[in-house]
Amino acid sequence: MITKTLSLTNQSFQISAGQVLAVKISMDAVEFCVLDSAKKMVVALESWNIDVAEEIGAFANALEKIKSDSSILNKEYARTLVIPDNPYYTFIPNTLFIETEARKYFEFTHIISSDEIMNVDNIAELAVKNIYMLPFEADGFFRKSLTQFEYRHLTTVLIKAVLKSKTLQDKVLVNFDRKRMDIVIAMAGKLKFCNSFKFETDEDMLYFLLNVYKQLGFDTNMMPLVLNGEIEKESSLFNLIYKYVRNVSFAENADTIKLAPFMATVRPHNYFTLFNSFTCE
Repeated sequence: MITKTLSLTNQSFQISAGQVLAVKISMDAVEFCVLDSAKKMVVALESWNIDVAEEIGAFANALEKIKSDSSILNKEYARTLVIPDNPYYTFIPNTLFIETEARKYFEFTHIISSDEIMNVDNIAELAVKNIYMLPFEADGFFRKSLTQFEYRHLTTVLIKAVLKSKTLQDKVLVNFDRKRMDIVIAMAGKLKFCNSFKFETDEDMLYFLLNVYKQLGFDTNMMPLVLNGEIEKESSLFNLIYKYVRNVSFAENADTIKLAPFMATVRPHNYFTLFNSFTCE
């Protein structure tokens, strides 16, 4: 089943030379938005849920269906950013990285199957490479459908966003994606922690979060926690967090990126990674 969960575009929406497409993709969801570079404004936003059988070609067919039905994805863009959203990544310092050995580095911590491929991001701010996995079918879809695109892993965007914004440093940034959370912490301009945790229950999530606070010697009453992704103030997840961590807020949009007036109902923290991908060169 393929379900459109959000679609926000102006009736007069048309492609221009200064527009950039960003696509965040996981195995069960796709989100994309368009930035008008001249205005530094997001002018279109759409999201879809994907629930298809685990058969060869099923995921690619779902992406093709979304493209044909979407008012955004079915257009041609001069530049597209594709953000693989998964917890399968590893960091290697530039001084140790050998391109031909990338697969071996990755397989120290993860297993890569025949229906997955690897890609590498350069995080110049840290002098490290981020090696990660993405579905073969997704890669094939983008190579066939898009004239020009570049990959940028979810954690690459999160790290670059935190290092670039002083308001996000010296805080615990947590990105929620269904039953997973990604935690990124930068202190005084340097990355201190980055890891992803899968959880089944809210209590599992809380255990991982509080353990990060404990292991890093943070006071839950003092160290600020910033949330983004799939979490709301009205949720049981937030209420449980707030019982134990008192200084909690939601991530805001990058200062340099605005939302079109007709997107007034959008909560920027829900699309933090998608919107911030434009600022993380």
